[in-house]
Amino acid sequence: MQSVNKARIATVVGIGIIVFVASLVGLPFMSSDSGIQKTAQKSINKVDDSEEKLLDFIQHEKAELESKVHGKVNFP
Repeated sequence: MQSVNKARIATVVGIGIIVFVASLVGLPFMSSDSGIQKTAQKSINKVDDSEEKLLDFIQHEKAELESKVHGKVNFP
């Protein structure tokens, strides 16, 4: 077989392997009911709740500190 034909066959096979591997990599994300997505969403919700609690706590502490110094200090 000539080297040109071998190179063409190798190129086609290489592209086929790349497409095959890419489709296998994307397989876990095809299903919208994936457990990974549900777990990630739960984690995101927990982080959001924690952020809200932390911001509420910071506001409370800021108000408490301002009341102790009688508003003489101006916080941003």
